[in-house]
Amino acid sequence: MPESRWTHARFATTAWTEVLAARGAATEKSARAIEELCRKYWKPAYAYLRHKGRRREEAADLVQDYFAAAIEKGFFDGAERERGRFRTYMLATLNRFLSSHRPASRRARTTSIDLVPPEELNESARLSRDIEGSSSAEELYCREWARALVNAAFLRMQDENRGTRRERYVQVFMAHVEPAAGGAAASYGDLGKRFGLSETDVTNYLHRGRRLYDEALRRELRNSVGSDREAEEELAELRRYLTGS
Repeated sequence: MPESRWTHARFATTAWTEVLAARGAATEKSARAIEELCRKYWKPAYAYLRHKGRRREEAADLVQDYFAAAIEKGFFDGAERERGRFRTYMLATLNRFLSSHRPASRRARTTSIDLVPPEELNESARLSRDIEGSSSAEELYCREWARALVNAAFLRMQDENRGTRRERYVQVFMAHVEPAAGGAAASYGDLGKRFGLSETDVTNYLHRGRRLYDEALRRELRNSVGSDREAEEELAELRRYLTGS
């Protein structure tokens, strides 16, 4: 996508830029922005802690405590615009938090926000394998960050196009990228039968769906950095972590 399609002006009110803009003067708007980022990116923090040797329940509690403290105590107040990558700043503040943290009972927590959805606390088999197989906690953290962004982009793409003529493109694209029961992506022929399309139409729908996904992914990336340049750099990093190259 041409750079002009997603300029700073178009994305001037994203969550991370709201946090940066409110540095030293927290507002209700910036608090909501932090909550949005925390809900999306708790899993990289959880994976990082698990790789560091924390037990499952302990890691989940620490993530909840960390994000609650980030909201209540303004962990992100020291962020600099020129160093505005959320994932980088989050890992630095997480390590500082761990160095001085004393476990608190659930009653002692003052936040009423459930930052880690209970239904997502069960560790997946895939994540368990990755914890065992990753060479470092930092590598696992970055891979989970990449996956979190992709998942957020899928949800954004579906939400933004629901009820429009583009929804069909999204449905075909999602059916193609989501593995079937056997673990393999659906073939063009299978997609054609499922959606009543010719293989030529499937090709066209997938092309349009891919474009919608790319736009949603770029918006998600722009939502967690301080500039367009950083978003391009993060896109390259994301692809590297997803492919392992």
